[in-house]
Amino acid sequence: MTLSVPRVSLWKSFSRAQVASVSATIVDFGALVLLVEGVGFWYVYATALGAFLGAWTNFTLNRNWSFQAQSQGLNAQALKY
Repeated sequence: MTLSVPRVSLWKSFSRAQVASVSATIVDFGALVLLVEGVGFWYVYATALGAFLGAWTNFTLNRNWSFQAQSQGLNAQALKY
């Protein structure tokens, strides 16, 4: 039995992916600045954590909103990402 998943149009998914990318960039850079300037983290650790948070944001938004690709397992998709 296969589930019917509504597909998003190419331009709509492309536009949503761009919004997700900009959001991820804001999270990445925002976390970096907040951690370095606000909390006093060493910039190398703050960069790594900001990059991780940005990647997580991008993956989550793209999976659930841009492409509506929840039919595959989360672990398999995360590994490919």
